[in-house]
Amino acid sequence: MKKLVLIVAALLIGLSAEAQLVRSSALVVTKEEMPPVELGWKHIVDAQLGTSGYGFCGGLHYIAGYRFSENLLAGVGVGYEHIGNGFPRCFIDSEPNVHFEISDDNESAVPLYLHGRYYFSDNEWAPYVGVSAGLYLAKRVEVIKANYIYTDLEWELGYYDWENAEVVKKLSSTSFYFDLNVGLNHRLTATRDLAFYGGLKLWGEPCYFGAINSLDKRTESSVGVYVGTSITF
Repeated sequence: MKKLVLIVAALLIGLSAEAQLVRSSALVVTKEEMPPVELGWKHIVDAQLGTSGYGFCGGLHYIAGYRFSENLLAGVGVGYEHIGNGFPRCFIDSEPNVHFEISDDNESAVPLYLHGRYYFSDNEWAPYVGVSAGLYLAKRVEVIKANYIYTDLEWELGYYDWENAEVVKKLSSTSFYFDLNVGLNHRLTATRDLAFYGGLKLWGEPCYFGAINSLDKRTESSVGVYVGTSITF
């Protein structure tokens, strides 16, 4: 009888120990490794928000890029940019009894550019640097001419007749574009990434000086700072 009791007790202890091992092994969590980066064509959509010396600026961009390796992506981009106080600035000398003025500054432009991006690793979270260079395409601005109307010739008093002003010239507003940004890329899957970044924009503003018939075109640069986020798929 004692032997039977000892055998049953030994079996119960063995079953209890095995159950404990099963429960303990169930608590072990195995972290899955990220799959390799999928190479090939990628679509990048990003949004930016920032400021510059000419006011608020923001943009929405699309980049068609090719992932050549785990580290390198290159492609072409296009977007829509808005800046609060307009892109071009023009200063035109007036003539006696005539005044020239730009009808309206462009507040919007379409950047068209080449884009490159370097990822420092293929980890789930990885820093990267991106560079874009190209053109800001904007509609031409109009130069309008207003004649001075005298109401008192003796005292040379009067006003500029803007109601009957005429367009005498159209000027280019297209300028260069450069963008440098650094960010942190989060790999969601093998094919989809989410990135957060900040950067600097540099663009040229066409400026015109001198008399209307002999304008001197110059390019003055402006800098903006911004933050952004993008999704790659």
